[in-house]
Amino acid sequence: MAFPHRSIDKVSEHVFISSFHEAEDISLLTETGITHILSLGHNFTAKFHSHDITYKLIAIDDDETENALDHFDDGVEFIAAAVSQYKNVLVHCMAGVSRSATFVAAYLMKNGGSTVDAQAAVDAIRVGRSCVCPNDGFMAQLEIYHKMNCKLEKNSAAYRRFRLALAVTEQQQLGTLSKLIMTADPATQTSQTTSTNMSSNISTFRTIRCKTCRRPLLTEDSVIPHEAGSGQNAFQYRKRDTAIQRLSQQPKETACSSYCSEPMEWMLDVADGQLEGKICCPNEKCGSKLGSFSWAGIACPCGTWVAPAFMIHKQKVDVVGGLAARG
Repeated sequence: MAFPHRSIDKVSEHVFISSFHEAEDISLLTETGITHILSLGHNFTAKFHSHDITYKLIAIDDDETENALDHFDDGVEFIAAAVSQYKNVLVHCMAGVSRSATFVAAYLMKNGGSTVDAQAAVDAIRVGRSCVCPNDGFMAQLEIYHKMNCKLEKNSAAYRRFRLALAVTEQQQLGTLSKLIMTADPATQTSQTTSTNMSSNISTFRTIRCKTCRRPLLTEDSVIPHEAGSGQNAFQYRKRDTAIQRLSQQPKETACSSYCSEPMEWMLDVADGQLEGKICCPNEKCGSKLGSFSWAGIACPCGTWVAPAFMIHKQKVDVVGGLAARG
């Protein structure tokens, strides 16, 4: 591997970036006054722990589908703790280009206020180290981090959509769904988050419930919006559809007849790993068919192909207080 930069570069007050080569040069570390090292990657060790250097190791790959977001808080806290003591902290990965810049960007966003977004943070780092370039997946995760006010909120819609995207990638590449996190059931208030947060979520967002038994199914922030297509004609092949015919046709607005939902905890077939099937009301005394799901995708009547799709028919549900999000 060719390394574009072979130096320890100061990118912010008390914060430095390098490749792993410089991180393993005790003379260079001593000369720069490094007392803390954040290592991002695999097979790194606390090599100079005996030299009073404090380490934090985060095993992470430089891959667009890698989940760096879950580690941002830990990395940022480590950097901030060192800086608060006026200590010099080195952040390194393999080449000092993508992973290291990503975590320093998260730190700058956290400490720079709401005006410092992902691109602004990376641009600031490039002033001190021009070669940095977080991969596209990491940039997207930095943007999500910014939306969450630079604090990991696993109950936020932005984070849930991120985890759903990870699950989609895993399903496509490996055929498994170990990364899938189901969205909390508003009826039982059981989730990965605290019941207090979930209660707040229910009171803040309007609720979609089964029209037959009135059981709550999801809140409006669990509805995934999508751009409306050109209706069912988008999925029809017509041999005699000439250019003149197409030009003479007037486009028609086609409303979505279903809500596109996140995978909910009560969708047991989804939780069991099935790739497609029916969505039914989880109330044992009801069991009404509400819609269907497919990881490969479903054609929405509006003309958009939605994948993965967890579609709940609007005629099968009621909305308490109306619904702002478009299905």
